[in-house]
Amino acid sequence: LLRQAKEALLDGRAVGNVTLGPLMRKTGSTTMGDFARRHGGGDVRGADAWRARRDMKVVVSVRDPVERFLSGWRQVQTFYELGWIARHWFKGGCKLAWTRDECTPNKQMRSNHAGETWRAPDASREEKLTIRRLLRFLSDVERCGLFDDHIYPMTKYFAGLARAGIDVRAATLIPTNDLDRALPAAAG
Repeated sequence: LLRQAKEALLDGRAVGNVTLGPLMRKTGSTTMGDFARRHGGGDVRGADAWRARRDMKVVVSVRDPVERFLSGWRQVQTFYELGWIARHWFKGGCKLAWTRDECTPNKQMRSNHAGETWRAPDASREEKLTIRRLLRFLSDVERCGLFDDHIYPMTKYFAGLARAGIDVRAATLIPTNDLDRALPAAAG
């Protein structure tokens, strides 16, 4: 499992003499993957594949770390709502606690309560709830570690490249917000 996680950090796409990646979650990976597919790109997976392309240009999408973490948190929250977070994270020695208050009001039940009519929740209450969830999520990460690759720091991906023998100092970095404009020129 650990080997699979390390190999996932080295998932990229080849477009001619350019290697796009590593494809980091919440950092333009879908945009880069789509670009590679439109231009006949192939997969570059694992350290051996990256070593074979070590002399090629590397283009990496980067994102503000705080913005990326918050986007990853929202993605993980969506996974939780869909039931996609592994159950073992909610029991045992390191229980995730950020979901503790996930009960949302049932409109029909509240409107049937004697003498009361349903009203929309106070926005400030929802904002406070979101902030409490985020603080608990940060505590969960501190206690339990990075339990989903959507919240891995970008440095893990760069370390993976370095372990594969890629000179990360030579990589072309493109901010995620500039990918659509800058990627064609960087990969051309």
